[in-house]
Amino acid sequence: MIVEFGYYDSFGKLAPICATKDSLFDSSVITTYISTLNEIDIVRLVLDDLKNLELTWEYIGTEAFDAFIDHNRVKLGLDLLDKCDEIDDERDHTEYLIPRKKLTYLLERWLAFIQKPIPDPDYVEIIDSEDAYK
Repeated sequence: MIVEFGYYDSFGKLAPICATKDSLFDSSVITTYISTLNEIDIVRLVLDDLKNLELTWEYIGTEAFDAFIDHNRVKLGLDLLDKCDEIDDERDHTEYLIPRKKLTYLLERWLAFIQKPIPDPDYVEIIDSEDAYK
């Protein structure tokens, strides 16, 4: 998955954004989740959980997205169920999956990006999630 880190104008202030270069909807969900992690301390907390391999089931969601560490992958979506919950209606609970290692890599790069001073409003970084395996 190829992602682009950049900036957008949010009420006269530049804010970081993560977008996909892929046409897959799954990629858009993943990059939108990353974009919702726009506070350095929150990104660090999520990364701590992702790197703690003793955690095999942990909620790492945001106000906008549910996310659960599920062993070696992360489930993302809206209105996801905790493994202890039961379905109480017929709502759609679509899950989007990303390998834990890839999300960790992308969030490490995201953290570095959002910590930098903004060099230029048009500055972007292109990240290939496959680099997580190099």
